[in-house]
Amino acid sequence: MRLLSYRGIILATAIAVSGCSSSTPNGENLLTGVETPPVANLEPVWATPPLGQVQRPAPRRQPPQPRASTFATAPELREPFYSNEQLRRNFMSIAMRAEAADDVDFSGNISVAKWLTPLRYRLVGANAADARRVEMLVQRLRKLTGIDIAPAYARAPNIRLSFVPFRTRNNAVYRLASEGSLGPAVGGMVTRWRDTEREKCLGLISVDPRSGAITKADILIKDELPPRIRNACIVEELVQSLGLMNDDPMARPSIFNDSQEYLDLTSHDEYLLRILYDPRVRPGMTLRQMNPLIQQIIDEVRPAPRPGPAWGRA
Repeated sequence: MRLLSYRGIILATAIAVSGCSSSTPNGENLLTGVETPPVANLEPVWATPPLGQVQRPAPRRQPPQPRASTFATAPELREPFYSNEQLRRNFMSIAMRAEAADDVDFSGNISVAKWLTPLRYRLVGANAADARRVEMLVQRLRKLTGIDIAPAYARAPNIRLSFVPFRTRNNAVYRLASEGSLGPAVGGMVTRWRDTEREKCLGLISVDPRSGAITKADILIKDELPPRIRNACIVEELVQSLGLMNDDPMARPSIFNDSQEYLDLTSHDEYLLRILYDPRVRPGMTLRQMNPLIQQIIDEVRPAPRPGPAWGRA
């Protein structure tokens, strides 16, 4: 996702499933406009960042053929037991790293990124089912994070979620590149989303380098996707736009796992959001600053879980 003026960190995430929406101040849809010059031969989409600008992209993952789903139209999966130590390890991996980032420390870690301001989203190219899915998810996210999340209506959005037809993907990439500098990692992910079948959706966030707060998010979802993967993109990209920017094959049960076993938020993922939006976790905190705090928060939100025969959410 990118900063509104691209004067900050840009991170990207991609599912080999993701999305983004965009509009001008007067409501014109840039992704479907015809005046944007074609960029079919655009090689890298990134540009040299302005002096003093730090960027970090965050890519997202994708499910080619999901094996199972927890959406209302599919059987719900039981969740395996996971310990608080696993939850701690997964939080550090998913919140302190990014799928694509150009601003990382020597170990490849990023600092905490989260929203401090109300979130106002706008959907572009969404159908009625998409809009319902977004509203259902937003209701859950409000409760889990305490963030004020609502449609943008007449105000300018700080999250744009777009369903992008094939014919306008060049325009979408051109817009991202022209609105600000994309570093090599993020720019490469944007290019792959445009040029390959594997990347289904893409999410970018922009982070203010002074405060560490997320200031803007863009989600781009390929419009031809079937409903299950389309839904998976909505869920994962919106959740990742809140600051959980990485995927990890060891995280289970979780949407942040490329196995695509779970396509909706699990209890594990809800805990990750509750931890991230705990008031003690401040944007810009480093791994070293988080280490003494994280276990205390986990023990409070999830005291002494124990495995048992009834474990799960069947």
